[in-house]
Amino acid sequence: MYARKAKQIAQWKQVFSSQMQAIREGLLWILPCLMVSQLILFIASIGEFSHGGRTPWLDFLFELYYYLNNLFPILLTAALSFILAMQWRLPRPPIALISIVYLGLFHKLFQGSDSRLVLELVISVATPLYSVPMIAAIYKRRWLRLVSNEQLSRIVRESLNLILPAIFVGVVVICINSSVMVFAEKYNVISLTNMDYEASPLTFGAVFAAVNSVLWFMGIHGYYALLPWIEVLEQGITATQDAVSIGQVTNEFVNYSFMGVFVFTGGSGATLGLVVILILFAKSKAHRLIAIASLPLSLFNINEVLLFGLPIIFNPRLFLPFLLAPFANLITAYIAISQGWVAPPTSAMPFSSPIFINGWLATDGDFSAVFLQLFNVALSALIYFPAVMALNSTLRDRDIGFRSLDTTYSRRYEEAQTLSSDYLMREKAQNQRRDRIERELKQYSQKEFCLEYQPQVCSKSGRVVGCEALIRAKDDSGKVEYPGAFLPWFEKEE
Repeated sequence: MYARKAKQIAQWKQVFSSQMQAIREGLLWILPCLMVSQLILFIASIGEFSHGGRTPWLDFLFELYYYLNNLFPILLTAALSFILAMQWRLPRPPIALISIVYLGLFHKLFQGSDSRLVLELVISVATPLYSVPMIAAIYKRRWLRLVSNEQLSRIVRESLNLILPAIFVGVVVICINSSVMVFAEKYNVISLTNMDYEASPLTFGAVFAAVNSVLWFMGIHGYYALLPWIEVLEQGITATQDAVSIGQVTNEFVNYSFMGVFVFTGGSGATLGLVVILILFAKSKAHRLIAIASLPLSLFNINEVLLFGLPIIFNPRLFLPFLLAPFANLITAYIAISQGWVAPPTSAMPFSSPIFINGWLATDGDFSAVFLQLFNVALSALIYFPAVMALNSTLRDRDIGFRSLDTTYSRRYEEAQTLSSDYLMREKAQNQRRDRIERELKQYSQKEFCLEYQPQVCSKSGRVVGCEALIRAKDDSGKVEYPGAFLPWFEKEE
């Protein structure tokens, strides 16, 4: 009974691990598309700042960015489904298209719901995680297949045989997603985020920063999910202006500009410090390239490249600094302004305005605000530093490939490359091999090594003309092991 439960637990762990790998790979697959949309936002932000407002062509760029941004749930669910189809040995393009249909049904059924904006990205990730395994389980049932004629092409057979599984699972998907949305609407989940800003603006800002980090870590767009709070923070700018105009000391300077200028330096999670640490100390070339590519965007508080490309989403190694960095920035900025070292932000600044310049403008030309931003970037870099060092210690690529000996078929090669390229899984396998080698060597260190002499006899005279010394290993019970058993462990290079 115990062995059966242990086996089941091991199987569930393997499924969970493969699903986490699929999520990480899917996030990386959509990175080129993300770079295009972020470049458009970058150009639009520069144009808005240099013109001092919106122009028709800037409105077009922002609308184009928002349109592409709305496509990311579709791209993500397709990429994730494609990888899961590899893992479950299913036809990959049809599975990706089926998942897009499922997401399209969700979008159409709940297009007028405010909760859809909050949950759509989560639904795009969660739905393939359970729908693809369900399709795989039904697809294996031969009696549910519509065609089995070998004269038909493989693509035709696979597509036709997926019709019934897709319909059955589609009904389940609609029921589950509808239940989630009905629950969200019935209990008004969005309204649960309501807080009293006037009672304690500092507490409001701290909770806002923490919840925003948690939501983004789970793949939920923090801006859409916290729109009611953002509106409250925007109203705080007017309260700060009124207080400063009459010379009154107030703590309502924790407003929208305060959060964008001093707390979220580089975007959600205050990731500009992470970019700096990655560029200076990351040993992984991929991490450094992602950091370099995201640096100009981070200067405009745009960090989706890091969130999806590194990734930070669903990456437990980076969750704690991603949560603590904006909180630390909030405390330092609050102390600096409340002590009068820095002027409070009284001008409304777009969240994507250029860092350092936005601090100077938001505080009506106070250069101390720029130094505060520099301090916060350094502080967030220190917070991210241990996590980057931990990544360096685990991400060591020791793979050696012999391409001349590669005899795999192209389809299997593609699957193997995708399913085995996850660095966390690779590092786990390396650690397991290293531990096994250490265990074997420790066992042999307790054994006695001795020599056995094998005589060499002349075939003509029959006389002994020499001997050959052969090493053996003996344990306490006298059991003898030959070189073939222990020499391979000594030859392992770790």
